[in-house]
Order: sequence, then C-alpha cells, then structure tokens
Amino acid sequence: FAIKGDQNPHPYAQVHLVQNMAELAAPAIQIQSLSEDRYLLPGKRFYMPHWPQPGVIPRNPNRGDRFENLAYFGISYNLAPELQQPDWEEQLRELGLVWRREKERDRWHDYSEVDAAIAVRSFDGGTDYPWKPASKLYNAWNAGVPILLGGESAFRGERKSELDYIEVKSPSEAIAALKRLRDDPELRRAMAENCKVRAEEIKPENMARRWRNFLMEVCVPAYNKWRTASSWDRKRFFLGRQAAFKIVNLQKNLLASAIKIKK
Repeated sequence: FAIKGDQNPHPYAQVHLVQNMAELAAPAIQIQSLSEDRYLLPGKRFYMPHWPQPGVIPRNPNRGDRFENLAYFGISYNLAPELQQPDWEEQLRELGLVWRREKERDRWHDYSEVDAAIAVRSFDGGTDYPWKPASKLYNAWNAGVPILLGGESAFRGERKSELDYIEVKSPSEAIAALKRLRDDPELRRAMAENCKVRAEEIKPENMARRWRNFLMEVCVPAYNKWRTASSWDRKRFFLGRQAAFKIVNLQKNLLASAIKIKK
C-alpha cells in the first residue's frame, strides 16, 4: 500500500492511494520516461481527498458584502506569469480591488480579510495536472470565499455545481469573472453558502471516517490476500515489478540522453 501523492507509483505497491480523481482511470502520465505507468506498474488505485489544511481562518462575517480584496496564497512559481505582471494589478485596481499575493507560509491559512481568491498555475492548457490535489479549492470552501481556478483535473473532479468555483482560461476571463462577482452580491452570497455545504464533506471527522473505511474495507482484505498467497505468487510479483522498474530506469536514462543530444 502506498500513498502516491505527487510522486511516481511505488514499484512494489499493489494498492496506490491517489489524491486526484483523474488518476483512478490511470491516464497517460509518463513516469519521466517513454511509457505510461499503468502498463509498467499496474495496481489498484483508490481516491482519497487530500487532508485539508488545518487552522484555516474563514472570512470575517463582519465584512458583509464588501468586495475589495483578491488574494493568492502560495509559492510564486505556482501562479501563472500573467498574474504576476503590473498590468494585471492595474486592471484589478480599476475594478476597485486590492491584489494580495501572500508568499509567507505562516499566513496561508488566514482568509479573514479576503473577499475572493484565485489560483491558476497556467493558462496555456498544456496539462491538467492529474497528480495534484484540490487543496486550494478545499481551503476556499473552509474559508467561505469564492475562488477562481484554472482548468485542473483535481478541481473538475470535485465540482458538483457552478457555485463550487469559477473556472477561468485566460486573464481576460478572470477579469470578467471578477467584474461579475463585484456587481452581483447575490452570486457571492450563494457561493459563500455553497462553501458551507461543500466544507462539510471534508471536515476532519468525515475524512477520518473515509480513511477508516478505506483501511478496513480495502487494505486489510488486500493484506490478507497477500499473506495467504503462495510463495511462488509472491516471488512472481516481485520479479515482475523488479523487471518493470529496471525498464523504467532504462527509459529515463534514454530520455535524458536524448534531451542532452537535442540541446
């Protein structure tokens, strides 16, 4: 049993826990190689939402219908370059918004003075980041704040209604969405109420229940099946995975060599 996280599949795990629903279908994710991991390192996959960030301070209810502060919480390289340019901040200023890029990790939990959030890694559509979790969305739900997000599979996998978040594919779409939020307090209130509903799903007690069910209904039976397997079946499994792992490493080396030659 392995928690895959942002990493490659563990070569000797029969069960992988993934943090993005897209990985349940074993999409064409390359292991920094030329082959898809589902062919070389097969195994059962199960989805579990990433445990939400603890201690999130929700938006101060005393702010009422004020719509003044737009925030991004995170590392600069995870924010689209277009949203780090002076013209972006100028457009926000014209909307009457203050742009807050919170880089300090010890402040990433504080949404008390935030009226809307944004988290877009890229607008180029090159990848939907099938290995990443929906953490930014969970934080917004727990904070009761509308959020604008990019077209990532983790967010789309969690979406149940248009009130969950607003997807934007370009800076101009983001500006249009912010104008809509600014001019429609009813929409903001509806999204805030929806945040309360969705946040219930990821409360610690509900997450703990999901983990217990996974461990007891999936992991324990899988372990018992392995424990009672014949020595030959176990040996065959390890030999097969060892061979696959060597193939992966060989392909990584070939790919690295090809990149060097190209340069």
